[in-house]
Amino acid sequence: MKRFKILGLLLLTIGAVSCESDDDLPEVQEIDPIVITSDSKFNAGDDEYEITGGVVSNVATNEGDRFTQLIFLGDGLEFNRFGIQGRGPLAQLVIYNDINVSNIAGTYELSSTAATGTAVIVYSEDFNVNGSQDADGRATSGTVIIERVGENQYIVNVEDGETEGEDADDDDDNESFDLFFDGEVYVVN
Repeated sequence: MKRFKILGLLLLTIGAVSCESDDDLPEVQEIDPIVITSDSKFNAGDDEYEITGGVVSNVATNEGDRFTQLIFLGDGLEFNRFGIQGRGPLAQLVIYNDINVSNIAGTYELSSTAATGTAVIVYSEDFNVNGSQDADGRATSGTVIIERVGENQYIVNVEDGETEGEDADDDDDNESFDLFFDGEVYVVN
């Protein structure tokens, strides 16, 4: 299913594959330590998850598609030069565009298509780097507002989101989805 396959791209596009030497690893702009406000979180229905880290990167696929992804990590997940490590909640915001990471500020509508200028959010309540990397659901409607407030620092607000579960008869359908993030992110080039 294409709608939930996007998390599979996540590990490949930010360097979570093993490499023979450090020279093969993607360039990561280090922020040590990154600073995130204590009220950064995402909600899927009645479940709330604190956001403890963030990563942003541009991606170009073999099919010629281009997008920018912002990955929000919950408790139990961390990002280092080898990629995402651990297990925990994760939300991935994909913005379909052809722009540089530093120019992603703006307002985007969540959509089930990959049309330029739209966005999609997939999320996992228990993402396991070493196991299945399927998403639990995605937000299919709502508005994403991104504000760049400094070097590698963003405020991201997803409002009025509505979820769609992995299966047609999933209990996660039509639940509310909201996300607020205020902090620094790792930039992967």
